[in-house]
Amino acid sequence: MSFGYAMNRMGPSILLDARGQSLVDAAYACLGYRSNLSGDWQRRSS
Repeated sequence: MSFGYAMNRMGPSILLDARGQSLVDAAYACLGYRSNLSGDWQRRSS
């Protein structure tokens, strides 16, 4: 799976900011993963 993200406005961050992180989080959630407080993604067990 892949997706592209092109901003039309620069933000204050050099790397991933909250806007981009929300897209990454949504992609992982759609694939059945969940994150913990440290930001690690783990596969949900059935």
